[in-house]
Amino acid sequence: LGFFPQTLFANLFVYPTRALLTESQRVFNLTLRHTGAKPEAYKISLAYYPMKNDGSLGEAIKPTATDRSAVNLLRFSPRKTTLQPNLEQIVRVMIGGPANLPEGDYRAHIVFEPLSSSDSEESDREVASEDQVSMKLETRVSLAIPVIYRKGKPSFNSVLGKPTLTNLPDKSRGISVELTATGKAFPYGDLFAYFTPAGGEKSQVGVVKGVSMYLPKLNVTFPLSPPAGL
Repeated sequence: LGFFPQTLFANLFVYPTRALLTESQRVFNLTLRHTGAKPEAYKISLAYYPMKNDGSLGEAIKPTATDRSAVNLLRFSPRKTTLQPNLEQIVRVMIGGPANLPEGDYRAHIVFEPLSSSDSEESDREVASEDQVSMKLETRVSLAIPVIYRKGKPSFNSVLGKPTLTNLPDKSRGISVELTATGKAFPYGDLFAYFTPAGGEKSQVGVVKGVSMYLPKLNVTFPLSPPAGL
């Protein structure tokens, strides 16, 4: 998982790509569309992914009391669905947390996992021939959508600083920035980079959309598209 999972992965399209529940909006609908040529079954579950300092998400873990997890606060339906080609399915996500929950943001991811025809878990299979044995790795990649529950009206503050030009692995130019946040909410938004030449007009040279911040400090790097000759 990276910053924000793709809305379209393999044969599954999910919209919107982020769910926000509040005390006044306790139900949220996600729309699934299967774009494959054949029907596909999907398992639906909840998970908690820790965020790393670069904004990527690690493997799912069992959250602790300090993680502000929404896994135990959320309900959803259905838990499994079979989608026909080019047809849509609504998944309803609901908040069912206690009334005395402290003010603040709580988070989880709703996970959509395609199931194989055998409905088995990810596995390794040995495939034998007359003179050799080979290993076939069967994998299924899940699509995860963040779900935020905002209790009350938590205050927060976020600051962007330390912009630094950098070289990306593909040798293109990029920019790194440091984000810091305080408060009990999870900041979310888009980052834009602009360039203003001497005596010229400002122009946009970079953007990264849908940045979620689950840590007090985060480092974000994204590519630049500088004007010709720069």
